[in-house]
Amino acid sequence: MRIFAVLTMAMLPSFSCLAQAVVPIAVIFSETQVSQSGEEYARYLVQCSDGRRHTITAWQERTLWCADAERNLNCSQVQVKVAHNACQSNSS
Repeated sequence: MRIFAVLTMAMLPSFSCLAQAVVPIAVIFSETQVSQSGEEYARYLVQCSDGRRHTITAWQERTLWCADAERNLNCSQVQVKVAHNACQSNSS
């Protein structure tokens, strides 16, 4: 029984590493642009904990955040939510 307990304790760190989710660690302003319809928006670079980087955009004076340059893709009023979704996506 003692051997089983020691082996279990030794394996716990490896299981906890597998369970960790990829999260945003930085959101950095990139540039301001104008859409084809003439609306101004800002682009931000999201750095994820796995090393990948994604672009998110801010619309309507930074009250609407979207996953890409299109206002209809994964939008939310919460920056962190969009950044988290971008890090969770499979595309880089």
